[in-house]
Amino acid sequence: MPRVADMNWRFPRCIIIGILSSTLAIPLCIAFDQDFDLHVDSRTTDTVTVSLDGLLRFLKKYPGDDVSEAMAIKLIELHGLSFRPTVEDLVKLKRASASNDLLKAIEAAKKPPPVASKGSLAVACRPVDCAVLLNGKLIGTTADGVLPPITISEGPVIVAATRTSYEPDQRTQKILIRQNETTHIEFTLRPTRSALVAAGATLFRQMLDSLGPAADVSTDVVRAAGTFYVQDHEGRRVSWSVVAWLRARGEARFDVSRIQERYQITRTEAGYVWKRAPKTKEARDLEDGIRLAMDEQLPRVIQHLKDPDYTMVAADLVPGSPSTAILRAEASSGTYIITLDSAHRPCEIELESSGLSSGLRILYSDYTQERGVFYPKAMQIILPDRAGGVEMRFNTVQAGLSENRAVRALSK
Repeated sequence: MPRVADMNWRFPRCIIIGILSSTLAIPLCIAFDQDFDLHVDSRTTDTVTVSLDGLLRFLKKYPGDDVSEAMAIKLIELHGLSFRPTVEDLVKLKRASASNDLLKAIEAAKKPPPVASKGSLAVACRPVDCAVLLNGKLIGTTADGVLPPITISEGPVIVAATRTSYEPDQRTQKILIRQNETTHIEFTLRPTRSALVAAGATLFRQMLDSLGPAADVSTDVVRAAGTFYVQDHEGRRVSWSVVAWLRARGEARFDVSRIQERYQITRTEAGYVWKRAPKTKEARDLEDGIRLAMDEQLPRVIQHLKDPDYTMVAADLVPGSPSTAILRAEASSGTYIITLDSAHRPCEIELESSGLSSGLRILYSDYTQERGVFYPKAMQIILPDRAGGVEMRFNTVQAGLSENRAVRALSK
């Protein structure tokens, strides 16, 4: 191949640069000096670049032209390439009549630095938001459970999620980021046991505060009047009018009546005493219903739950409903599931245990306040598998009665 300096030009010198250059900020003919040495104006050196498309157009326009190719090689040697040729690019150039010398010049030419291949990462956290770490560094926090895709270099990465009082299902996830692809990963976070116990203790304290003195052992008595319903195992429901005197520590008196029947039943430490023997089956079933109601009256249940053997555990750190909260009272003898209403008062208590009483449910509602005491005017006890139960609906409730009135009422 002849040297560039010995060539006789058969076409305008600027055409070669025009074809090979992807951008020129100066007139194309300002390219070579009079002795045919290629040079670019120093003010515009950075604007001359040799592109793949320019080379392909050049080879198509001047196939097999040694002089033109020599000038192209010189331009490549001076200014390098604007692209990093791939194997496929070299095959295209060879098919377009590029000589071995031109291909060698292309391989040896100065090239732009490699561009890192990029991919995207999208992270989701359920059911709460979390902070996301990439290779140990914080990259953002999810909003409504989602961290929008972020662009990162391809390759293996380690992703972690964290949130105070929660632990993820996986401490870290090692994934591979692929070029031009979005990789989606998700973390499921669960509250830690210690956080749930702390929240449970707070809920239980709020429950006690919401009830006032009803949550404490007291000599005061509640007087309530209304209707007492007893449902047998066959589903038959019998109603009684009742006036009840109830003491939290267990003593009670019930004045009940139905059609032609009237009874007075007193509960003492020795047991239940009838002032008149029951005459009918419905009356005899009444004592079982009263026993059940006495065992599950709210002040008595509260005192039982205050036993130090119980550990209060919140069901979750985020309530499932804005109007209710749930906590578990756990002990070796069994577990109570307590649902609180919006005022943090019990609206349902269910027993979980391995015994026959497992599944027993107590519903409390229609709270009334008397002398700082909150007491439910309605209580329903549902036996496991709905095999009977009782319900009390009081029209009037007087709470916080004095010891003297309690003694008089319970001793009649």
